[in-house]
Amino acid sequence: MTTTKTRKTAKAKTAQDAKAAAAKAKAKASKAADAAAAEDEDEAEETPAPLDQAHREARRLVVRYRRQLAPLAAMGATQAAGAAAAAADGAAAVGVLAATGAATGVAYAIGRRRLGRWSRAYAAVACTASMSWQAAAAVAGADHLQALLWLGGGVLALPWWIRHSERTPDVTAEQSVQDAAPAPEAPAAPDWRTVRWGKYLAAQGRALPGSKISEIAEIPYGWTATVDLPRGEHWEKVTGCLATIASVFDLGDGRVLAEPVHGAPVYRARLTVLTTSPLEKVTKWTGPGLDAAEGTFPAVVTADGERLPWRLWWPGAGMCHGLIAGTTGSGKSAALDLVLSEIAMSDRLIPVIIDGSGGMSLPDWIPHVPYQATTIEEAIELLERLVAAMDARFDKLRKVRWTDKHGRARVGRNSIDPTPDMPGIAIIIDEAHRLLMDSDHGKRIRRLVEIITQMGRKVAFSVILATQQASVSQLGGSSVIRDMCKGGNVIALRTGERVSGGMVGNVALPEPLHTLPLEWPDGSPTQGLCYVTTARAIRSRTLWVEDPYACATGQTQVRLDALTRAHLDGAETQAEPAAGDEPSTGELAARARVALEDGTPADPAEIARATGMTWRQAKTALAELHANA
Repeated sequence: MTTTKTRKTAKAKTAQDAKAAAAKAKAKASKAADAAAAEDEDEAEETPAPLDQAHREARRLVVRYRRQLAPLAAMGATQAAGAAAAAADGAAAVGVLAATGAATGVAYAIGRRRLGRWSRAYAAVACTASMSWQAAAAVAGADHLQALLWLGGGVLALPWWIRHSERTPDVTAEQSVQDAAPAPEAPAAPDWRTVRWGKYLAAQGRALPGSKISEIAEIPYGWTATVDLPRGEHWEKVTGCLATIASVFDLGDGRVLAEPVHGAPVYRARLTVLTTSPLEKVTKWTGPGLDAAEGTFPAVVTADGERLPWRLWWPGAGMCHGLIAGTTGSGKSAALDLVLSEIAMSDRLIPVIIDGSGGMSLPDWIPHVPYQATTIEEAIELLERLVAAMDARFDKLRKVRWTDKHGRARVGRNSIDPTPDMPGIAIIIDEAHRLLMDSDHGKRIRRLVEIITQMGRKVAFSVILATQQASVSQLGGSSVIRDMCKGGNVIALRTGERVSGGMVGNVALPEPLHTLPLEWPDGSPTQGLCYVTTARAIRSRTLWVEDPYACATGQTQVRLDALTRAHLDGAETQAEPAAGDEPSTGELAARARVALEDGTPADPAEIARATGMTWRQAKTALAELHANA
């Protein structure tokens, strides 16, 4: 009995489940039908009927051309009013005309405040013409005057149509064009170098935290960028991370360079990253490149391919001195070959060589320049003659008469540029440390060189020193000589020991000079690898003169002015005194003794300047004093 009851309960439950499933299926079918119907309705709404489309288009055209249709609407209203007046009788016709006239007057009065002078006149004429035609139509009949209305109205509407010849913008069409315009392009992906910099260098705990690079530009040998450090940092911090930067960008040593950005804040640096280097190949000097208008010639090529100049003179401000510093094998002699080649090929410069190594440093040049010295004694005598010639030029320039650019007559010049008529004297002193540090005669040589470096540039005299190290001690303790020379041109080659950037220039160097490599990756020497500290602080390499002997033997023959030549050749610059007027040796010695007691240095040039004697007389007087001491 219990089993039977259980079976009935199971059957009832099965029936209920079947009914529920059927109801659920029916609801699902109904829902699908409703969705299909809704979709059909949406499609019906999206696709209007043809009549609705025509109605919408007509309405759009009316809105767009409403100004052009205004005269036609006015003529239609005028014809309707005239026809109504013609159909009415007596007072009714007058009433119609009065009503239309009143409506026209009210419309004119409302629009009058927004109309200009000529627009008001045009509206008045149009209103008068309309009312006149209506009155005529009421009397004679609108059908008889219909042609007159449309012909006259068209003529009267011409000014309106001309003024409103431009159609009203089609906002709907413009909106559709905007909708059809392509979507803006997605922003470009960040430069891979910026990403790598941020991840490996600028992140906290990395070498340059908080830094960023920008203005990335491709160059023939790699790329450049601007590095901005956080405020409070100095660009020199980048120079301490060059090896790290090279590692980040998968490069070898010496392929990443940093330098300050001229005129920019000190936290900004210019980064040069080289995938290939023009410095690893010799760049040959192809011939004279002196620009006489500027006083410069190309001297070095930088790591990014720029040519930096050596300045021989500033136009209007005199000659420039120079300093070339580098250890043995660094390319010092090759740099001198370049400078001498440009000087020798010029038509306004004369080279003078003083060699502290006894003539071994510049064997191609010494036999072929007009004035040279290879011993201590010869160097002293030549320097004294150079000082005398310099003084003679000063005397001449103080008295010279000339006309300035304003046409004014002037007397005296404060400086001159080298010219073919009065050439510049470029004094090259090689192995200068050996002369300036000489235990017996170094003081005298230093004093003579100081005089020329301090005063000579105004009268077109310049001194170019070549030494192994540009420290004051290596220049005999004379900071005057170093400061005067490094204020003009400086080529800083590899040194044998650590030197500060202040020794060879006025800016900090990105790397110590003693760390410059001896060889390139291919094993070739790095002769000429340098920094030009008076220009950009970037690795550079001097141009290489392939055959300096040819330049020495084929130099331009420049005629030295008679005044300077007389002193350099040791001849008197004044007329020979008459017999009996020549001072005796004793008299000359007495005058020299007085000058010495007054503190004048014991060298012929200084004595001659203080006493008025000639250089040769001063030399004789000093020799007499020395013999009697």
